[in-house]
Amino acid sequence: NPLACRAALACLDIFENDDVLCMNELLAERLDNALQPLASHGAVRHARRQGLIWAFDVDPQAIPAISADDAADGMAGGSFAQRYHLAARRHGLLLRPIGHTLYMMPPYILNHSEVTHLAQGALASLNDVLKPASQRNGPASSKQSCPAWHKPCHRPLADRERPPHIATDT
Repeated sequence: NPLACRAALACLDIFENDDVLCMNELLAERLDNALQPLASHGAVRHARRQGLIWAFDVDPQAIPAISADDAADGMAGGSFAQRYHLAARRHGLLLRPIGHTLYMMPPYILNHSEVTHLAQGALASLNDVLKPASQRNGPASSKQSCPAWHKPCHRPLADRERPPHIATDT
């Protein structure tokens, strides 16, 4: 496919001309520093990184059982992975653990504030999930910290309001 080959060559040019690998090393260092509080969290075991992929195992003993109050708090759904995913969404992040392992593969283009948002949101999400429902501050919806433009819904994307930083075709 000539088009796919041309696109691949253009990507290789970008990697060479923009020194993407060097920039990724700097990004990884910034993320290592920002994610240190998560890596040193008492419930986290075996924090690791390979390239721009981070993974943190959460001790299953630290995860509270689901209570009847969890349904009212938006934490119903069962597994740690499901509850963490919901908590991360409330912090404006799309993170989906596999079992008890948190992992993230951020894009190469994160700026400083996005690195901070990712690290702080991932840690806050973990803390939210590890708190028993009796220690949470009311329903999850009352403490939602998603960006103002974020309106979770089940409508097709074309029917949704677009975030201000995404241009439309008009």
